[in-house]
Amino acid sequence: MSREAVKEILARAEREPEFRQIMETNGYVVLEGYDLTAEEIDAAQRWDLPALRRLAGDGADGATESRA
Repeated sequence: MSREAVKEILARAEREPEFRQIMETNGYVVLEGYDLTAEEIDAAQRWDLPALRRLAGDGADGATESRA
């Protein structure tokens, strides 16, 4: 389920600073293997945290903050 994949991406970014850094700069590199919709891929590649949290549904509010 793609919602679970988005939750995992957000959780992993919280746990692993290196993963988050890659997501912020070259997100497409680490998205392979995740079952994501086109909208989720777009949000992840742009590291659009509000969109990712919305797509993940409840429980993602504590994820890392957006970059400036």
